[in-house]
Amino acid sequence: MFVDRFRVYQTGIKFRASLFYRDMDSRSPIDIPWNDDAENPLPDGQLILTIRYADGRIWSNVGNHGHPSNFEVDPPNGVVLRRSSRANGYSCAETFWVWPVPPPGEMTIEVNWLALDGPAVVSIDASQYQRLADEVRPIWPAES
Repeated sequence: MFVDRFRVYQTGIKFRASLFYRDMDSRSPIDIPWNDDAENPLPDGQLILTIRYADGRIWSNVGNHGHPSNFEVDPPNGVVLRRSSRANGYSCAETFWVWPVPPPGEMTIEVNWLALDGPAVVSIDASQYQRLADEVRPIWPAES
């Protein structure tokens, strides 16, 4: 797994997580499913995304962390939305929107594919994100 294409906005960040895999036993493509429906049980082969923030908050697409519409107020662990995806059986690339801007310190992005033995983990120093978000200036003034 690799994580790239970070973009910092006033209200959050966007990044892409890419996975590459080939079933070496059969030499054939495999399905790389994604399901962010917290109400349904995990299907075999689901990709599980977990983000751990420096302040101790944890967000995952499994359990009660899911979509912001599940909450009457701002979700306590923030919001992570899947913005776009691309898959071809050998790889998948998912773009995610993270709100709010992560706190300073280490942010860990973990993708666990139940069909494999263990998670792929990437740690990132998120200290720069708030500083960069504070430097973002709107091009057009907000409408009154």
